[in-house]
Amino acid sequence: MINNLKSKNKYSQTPRFNTAASTYNHFSSMQQLVFNQLFNRIQHCSFQSILDIGCGFGYSTAIISKMAELVIALEDDFFFNRAQKILSETAIDN
Repeated sequence: MINNLKSKNKYSQTPRFNTAASTYNHFSSMQQLVFNQLFNRIQHCSFQSILDIGCGFGYSTAIISKMAELVIALEDDFFFNRAQKILSETAIDN
């Protein structure tokens, strides 16, 4: 299975992924619920840096940005560009 993942061209999934991305916010409530439960357990902690893998449109990134000096968010270009726009509009720059 790992070999299959390594040999897959990530761009072959892009059209299908971008189609699904248009409805992501509507269907992301489960991810937000899970994130909220996790955040409730760590909200009083502080970190030097946080890696947010699969940040979507930046919901989790915006919230955890208050917990660390540096937040690194990783996402597909479509989501990343939207997240970057949303986060810049909310003056989150760490």
